[in-house]
Amino acid sequence: MVNTALLHKYFRGEATSTEVYAIRAWVMSDAEHAALFKRERRLYDALTLHGEHMINSSDGYVGDHRPLSMWGRSGRGFHPWKVSRVAALVLIVIGFSTLGYGWWLIHRVNTLQEQCRVEVPKGQRTHLVLADGTDVWLNSGSTLTYPAYFGTSERRVRLEGEGYFQVSRDTKRPFRVTHYAGEVEVLGTTFDLIVDSANATYSTSLIKGRVRVTAGDSVALTLRAGQYATLRRGKLQCGTINNYDHFDWRHGYITFTDMTFSHIMQSLERVYGTPIVIDYAAIADERYTGKFRYEDGLDYALRVMHHDIPFRVTRDDRTGVVHIEQSE
Repeated sequence: MVNTALLHKYFRGEATSTEVYAIRAWVMSDAEHAALFKRERRLYDALTLHGEHMINSSDGYVGDHRPLSMWGRSGRGFHPWKVSRVAALVLIVIGFSTLGYGWWLIHRVNTLQEQCRVEVPKGQRTHLVLADGTDVWLNSGSTLTYPAYFGTSERRVRLEGEGYFQVSRDTKRPFRVTHYAGEVEVLGTTFDLIVDSANATYSTSLIKGRVRVTAGDSVALTLRAGQYATLRRGKLQCGTINNYDHFDWRHGYITFTDMTFSHIMQSLERVYGTPIVIDYAAIADERYTGKFRYEDGLDYALRVMHHDIPFRVTRDDRTGVVHIEQSE
């Protein structure tokens, strides 16, 4: 039975592995459980922030606040995210590894001025809950910078890569995502944002609600649910989302719908962090539809595609570059 006392035991880093899995299952089984978990987390953080002792009168518990450890389950061992020094509040980061869920806890430190920074390793995704209750999913190779505590006038974060945001509504504090090309502003909504400064790529897809986007030299656009905006030649262009399968990356899937082979290779290269060179030019414009699991890996995805589009794969052991060549 999950109760407040058990949750606080977990927050202190004292829960057994059996209790941790029980709490995880309980949180994911019901939206009300998840909401209660967040409320208790914020209460615990507020209490520990003001001293080294925590008191919970409802459970009759008085105890010391102890440092929390980073840990996670992964098919390749322990993979803590790269996190800069953060401040004030202990935030929960729920990560997705190649074999399952991993939970990491970021420690509080002494100043409110520093920013949090989460960098997601290639081939993985992560889910975190910000101080205001906003849920953020980060895709492979993405980086999110955000304050441990939002101010009274706005909530501002910065993204490089791809993020899926479910923003907690707060009409007095707009939520703003800044990036290399501009900004996305919302009050409470759900959207997917792709920003790649190295390749000058930008796209905002609105799932629910309304957002205001600015980028490049264009005037601001207001998107409604089911619309997307992308940046082309420095100008924002708006369109309709015809396929929502792409957003399955949050659940561990890489989905391609009538996509060119070259575009697919670019996506796989970004996901797995492995350089891919197409030496077989005739195959670049071939189109493909399919779905893979992140955990299946690059080699599996290429083997499956090989059945429909014949090609040969070689790997340079010195550089790690994968070459796509014509089949003999």
